[in-house]
Amino acid sequence: MKHLRSIGIFLVTAILSASAAAQVSNTEGTATICVQPKLSVVKIADADWGKVVPPATGIATYLLDYRTGRVSCQSGGGFAFGDGHRGEFLVSGAPGAPIAYSVNMTMLGGEGMTIVSTVVNGNLERGDDQIGADGTYSIKIGGALQLTSSAAMDSHSLIVTVTVNYN
Repeated sequence: MKHLRSIGIFLVTAILSASAAAQVSNTEGTATICVQPKLSVVKIADADWGKVVPPATGIATYLLDYRTGRVSCQSGGGFAFGDGHRGEFLVSGAPGAPIAYSVNMTMLGGEGMTIVSTVVNGNLERGDDQIGADGTYSIKIGGALQLTSSAAMDSHSLIVTVTVNYN
């Protein structure tokens, strides 16, 4: 009998323990979303190497400084009049947001001319940064262009494509 009583107490305890473990507790919370502005890019100024004279022979390399807009002949005996200016674009978006940007320049025609490099805010072609507290970020563009002695005389154009994404 004592043994049956112990089994009975054990069964009651097991049943009560099982029902206690099966209890569910519910609570509620919230979820939020904060919609930020889309990125926009506005051209402030076109990149411009200004007037240059090709070399008498060979190839000359002309640099457009992304910081100052100054154009100089780095090599090859050409001449730069120094009347160019850097390209500049203004990005608007969420203050403090990380961004990735890239710039691609494509020559339109221009026999005897080659784009050697594109410099964007001190980086070659692309970079990562953060939009300022005021919601803007400035992209400054320069680069290097080569002219051969047989470069076609005239004004020539490049297409500048600026791409910016939240990162």
